[in-house]
Amino acid sequence: MARRIMARRRTPVSRDAAAPTYTGPGPEDLLENKLEQLTSLLWCSHGSGTRWCEDAGGTHLNNVIWLAYELAREASELHQQTAHR
Repeated sequence: MARRIMARRRTPVSRDAAAPTYTGPGPEDLLENKLEQLTSLLWCSHGSGTRWCEDAGGTHLNNVIWLAYELAREASELHQQTAHR
């Protein structure tokens, strides 16, 4: 017969020991990401002679412009956060 394995009792965690917290990317990183996304979006739709937006139709073009606006607005907000540090 196999030997029975018993788990040890849990060791209590000190109240002073705080779990590490992940704060996520900072405003500078988020700003850099938004600006890179905006640059790529605008380059794809209008850069280098690629005019796919002419065939995309009004609804899709409006959505692309809306997305570019949102990215620019969020980047501006992040810039304000980083400027006041």
